[in-house]
Amino acid sequence: MDKEKLGYIAGILDGEGSLRYWQIWSQRHHGSFGFEMTFYNTNRLMLKRIQRWIGAGSIIEKKQPNKAIQSRKVCYMLQIRERDVIYSFLSQAHHLLTEKKERAEQILGILATLYAAQEYCQAATQG
Repeated sequence: MDKEKLGYIAGILDGEGSLRYWQIWSQRHHGSFGFEMTFYNTNRLMLKRIQRWIGAGSIIEKKQPNKAIQSRKVCYMLQIRERDVIYSFLSQAHHLLTEKKERAEQILGILATLYAAQEYCQAATQG
C-alpha cells in the first residue's frame, strides 16, 4: 500500500475508528484471541474505499437505538477481523497513529507472539 493511502487510513482509524482484542475461553478455542479494527462514518463510499484498499472487512449499517437519534444520518461501520490483515496494516501504520498507537502496539505484540508460537509448533511437528 502506498504512503498516501496508508496515512489516510491511519488518520481515519485514529479519529473515527477503534482497535480491540479479546481472549476467547472455550473448550474449542482455549486461550485464543480475537482482533478487530473498525471504522465508523456516515459516508459509506469512504468506507468502501478503505475496504478496497485494505482488501478485507464488512460494512454494516448501525441501527440507532432510540427515536431521538434515528433522525440523524445513517452511520456505517467497516469491521475487519482478519488477523493477518490487521497485523499487516498495523505493522506499516502504527508509527502514524497518535490516539490509537499504544493499543496498536499491544495488538502487534500479541500477534507477533502468536505467530512465533505457531511457527514453533509447526517446526516441532515437522522435525
